[in-house]
Amino acid sequence: MTRPNGRTTIPWRPLWAETKARVFGPWFAVIGFGLGGWTLGFGFEVAPASFAVSLGPLYMGAERDEPPPKSYDDLPDWSWTLLRFVKIKWKLEIRLEFDLNIWQVSYVMADTHDHGLYIGPFNLQIEYDKCLDIPT
Repeated sequence: MTRPNGRTTIPWRPLWAETKARVFGPWFAVIGFGLGGWTLGFGFEVAPASFAVSLGPLYMGAERDEPPPKSYDDLPDWSWTLLRFVKIKWKLEIRLEFDLNIWQVSYVMADTHDHGLYIGPFNLQIEYDKCLDIPT
């Protein structure tokens, strides 16, 4: 987003805090609090390897200390976009996705321009004034 004075601003993000402690070899225990996520569920990621359980704005889990992959395209992808609506004039993108990595019932606000509603593996992403990924 660009202001009239030409400066670029970052959308406001909700209050968030997290702490980690090494528990075994390359694994860390993670405990966090994020006002942007009101969640009941669990999820996992493959890079870095991690899993978490969430209840309201609190979450806990484990994360492996590992470098990022050389290419995220080489990682397994268990998510699919089922429907996509883009209104360029409004800078709006809405996507219905099916993601086997995330199983939760929640509302998540990544920032003021990025919202998600999750029910099981289905999620509805609503993004305003973000980088639209429009195929050319």
